[in-house]
Amino acid sequence: MPWTSTGQTASYLDSVVKATNDNTAFQMFKTLPFVYTVVGSSEPAHAFACLQSAYQTISASISASLPISSAFSAALSAAFANFRLNDSYGGSFYTINTPFGSMTSDTLRYAQSTGMMAQGFGNLSGSNIVEFGPFYGGLAHCMLSFWTGSIGAYYMVDLPEVMGLSQAYFNSMSVQPIMYNTASLIYGGTVPTASYIFISEYALTEFTEPDLTNLFNQYVTASDAFFIRTNFADVGQYISFVASCSAAGFIVSASAEPAYRKPNIILIGVKK
Repeated sequence: MPWTSTGQTASYLDSVVKATNDNTAFQMFKTLPFVYTVVGSSEPAHAFACLQSAYQTISASISASLPISSAFSAALSAAFANFRLNDSYGGSFYTINTPFGSMTSDTLRYAQSTGMMAQGFGNLSGSNIVEFGPFYGGLAHCMLSFWTGSIGAYYMVDLPEVMGLSQAYFNSMSVQPIMYNTASLIYGGTVPTASYIFISEYALTEFTEPDLTNLFNQYVTASDAFFIRTNFADVGQYISFVASCSAAGFIVSASAEPAYRKPNIILIGVKK
């Protein structure tokens, strides 16, 4: 991984462990220097772009089953109110005001991802999801709260120290008025061998060869569909990765992400 070669890994994990075991650090773990350096919240301009995208995609998903009405407005507000609960812990360098209240940049990105998956995959009730590199679980929260109580199982695959932080996060979230059962979360361990949706926000494509190909074969090829945010170092890597997805039997669509990291492409794939 690029950031591994810079020697940041140990400091990053030290920060994660500190946040897991120290309540003061936990309340602001998203602002700890080495956590911020590796994971990074987006700048406000990117957050506004994510808000616009999230609003459009979540609205489209809700309106597909609920006519535009006061009930639709209530459902949309409820969805974003649940997303906002993601900001209950961890702090942030950036927050922006939205029609649904103040939200952090990373939560808006997770809301955008949730909306794009709702449009790309339809109703995920009963689905198994495998997320590679979920960090503390912000996207998992948004996905579980949008498909309230209906996700089959949500597998989170990350380093053991990071899984400790995500468990602490969801243990704290369980006292909030969230509308999903955290028992559906599975931290590390064995993941399904087939019939799941694979998610990765940057983590997968931060690996270099041969690890990238090994992880691709282990997780992506066994999935029914995938949602991957890429941040390859060059366009050639991106083209090669898309070719691998196509060769593995996926129909792939790509869209550019607001350019605060380049090149940054969102890939959605569905098995033919």
